[in-house]
Amino acid sequence: MQAKSYNPIVARNIPAEMAELARERGEGLTKQDLLDHGYTDEEITRHSHDASVLFARSTLRRVA
Repeated sequence: MQAKSYNPIVARNIPAEMAELARERGEGLTKQDLLDHGYTDEEITRHSHDASVLFARSTLRRVA
């Protein structure tokens, strides 16, 4: 049996990261806030909609 080789590349879920950051701060983030946290313009443009959907879903209250 051959051992798996180490792959240093880890796939990031950028929309989930952005939504979690907004959840931690308790508010939405501006583009400048995201740039300050290390996201690029391209990442912000590409993933901001998905992040906002995830953030909105996480703030909805659910009842049992």
